[in-house]
Order: sequence, then C-alpha cells, then structure tokens
Amino acid sequence: MLGRPYFRSGELARLAGISPDTLRHYERMEVIPRPLLARIFKIRDQGGAPCRQVKRLLEQKLEQIDGQISDLIATRNHLRATLADWDTRLATTPEGAQARLLEALQPGPRPPRKSALKGSTA
Repeated sequence: MLGRPYFRSGELARLAGISPDTLRHYERMEVIPRPLLARIFKIRDQGGAPCRQVKRLLEQKLEQIDGQISDLIATRNHLRATLADWDTRLATTPEGAQARLLEALQPGPRPPRKSALKGSTA
C-alpha cells in the first residue's frame, strides 16, 4: 500500500488486473466503492480469500438496484394515475376555467433509497 491508507487509481487497477478506465467505469457504476475495493485487494494480497465478502457486496448492490427499480415503477404508476385524473378534470372543466390540477395532487411514492454500498465498512 506504499505507506498510504489508500490506492491511487493506477495502483488499484494494476492490482486488480484491469485498466484505470475500467476501474473508473466500475466506480461510476458504484459497484464497489474504491476504499472498500482497496481493502478487499489488501486482504487478497495478504493471502486472504475475500470472495464471499465480494459476493455479498454484489448481492447487496443487486438488492439496491431492485429497490430502485421498484421505486421507479411506483413513481411511474403514480404519474400515470395523476395524468388520468387530470385528463378527467380537464375534460369536465370549461375552456378558460381553472381545473385546479395542482390542488388535486396526491402524495407520491416514498423518496428513492440511498446506496446500500456507499460508506460500507464490510
């Protein structure tokens, strides 16, 4: 680790056997945060076998993505229902009169979840 508590992108990519561009791609996707990935490689390089830990991390990421998809579907359904309600209101509102669309808004689905892996110390 060269006396530092972290790896530079090039060092970490070399340890992983991938290009720095590939490493940055996975970081942007937030598959495994860099500090956690560095700890995993340190365990591996010291003769450890972090494979099950890595598998659990990927399972957590998949669970997070499934949750985000569920949230998006709920939001889409809410927007569709809102538009259908507004269509009905507009159809029965005389031209030039207020349909009071914003006052008819109902609370939507819960806010999106935070990343399960961000700040993970696993």
